[in-house]
Amino acid sequence: MELFTLKKNYQLQWDDIPFIENPAFGREHALDAIRYGDKIWKRVTNIKEFVAEEIGHFNPCGNNCQTELKVYDLFHQGTYFSVAHHKPFAPAFTWKPDAQHPNKGEWVMQNPWVYPTFVKEQIDRITTRHKKVLAGEPELAAEAVNLPAIKRQAEKTLPTADKPPLKPYVGDTLHKRTHSDGHAKDPYTLMANGAPLGAKEGVMPIATKGLEKFPKEYSELINAGYPDVISRKDFKNFSTIHPKTLAPDTKIYRIVDEGSSEAAGQSGCYWAYSKPANKAEWRSNYAVKDSWNDNGYYVEHTVGTDGLKAWEGTVAGQEYREHNGNEFYLNGGETQLYISFNALGALNPKLTNWPEA
Repeated sequence: MELFTLKKNYQLQWDDIPFIENPAFGREHALDAIRYGDKIWKRVTNIKEFVAEEIGHFNPCGNNCQTELKVYDLFHQGTYFSVAHHKPFAPAFTWKPDAQHPNKGEWVMQNPWVYPTFVKEQIDRITTRHKKVLAGEPELAAEAVNLPAIKRQAEKTLPTADKPPLKPYVGDTLHKRTHSDGHAKDPYTLMANGAPLGAKEGVMPIATKGLEKFPKEYSELINAGYPDVISRKDFKNFSTIHPKTLAPDTKIYRIVDEGSSEAAGQSGCYWAYSKPANKAEWRSNYAVKDSWNDNGYYVEHTVGTDGLKAWEGTVAGQEYREHNGNEFYLNGGETQLYISFNALGALNPKLTNWPEA
């Protein structure tokens, strides 16, 4: 069973740091526990306390949307962290040894743009305090008294903290951008035709929607080495799905921007058998929302001699949130692959050279 505990920023300890999940996954752990309760394979140990303090009362028919927005802010502003009781799926921090550093190294954010700057400062303070514990320095007691001050400083910093700037992989053009149209939590950029790039107007057809449940006959394959598409409900991004072992020398491709996992030297989960011809085709056929990925680059991987276990299936459509009476959706329909997170290690992004739209 996967176990997680939700901790406030000022509650973090040294031993927690390597087990902190990326906030995108942390918020999903919390939301799943709020909506569906404990599962056989996953449990958030203090979800009742979290709901009582931050949500008050959850009603799926009354405040589901408000709850989703609140949880999003709590995790992405660095107020709460999901601490795994096991190896995290996507660790937020990794230790970088450095003999010249006062602490002989530092915790490095895997995706520095997802947190305000005060989070890194707090992690550094925890590291310094840990060093003093090991050295038996008396200053530790005085610093412990200042924990409430750390809490106040963290809360004060939330609204104004800046995130480190993104940098291009190749050349001088930054492809990640701000989208200012649509719902604030699901933004897009309207094109000349009055719709987001690759999107259709109207209600998304039922036939394009994702799976509601993961096929029971495949559940045991997760324990047999196939990627975990259940924990984060990634199977819902498929309208059909089946296991696939990719043959040696198979080439697969993935479109990325400066905010993708590849920016931290990791490999993401969603792949394709070929590189889409252009940006509009990619957004439409692979149902990639504007705020998720701005493209600019692609990575490719050639499967090794042992093959590669994956999930293959049809891309489910994605709906943009209704805004000012306007409804748009991305149709999907192409074949996609799901590979375990960071299974392929560091990759070398190359320019797609698609016209920017």
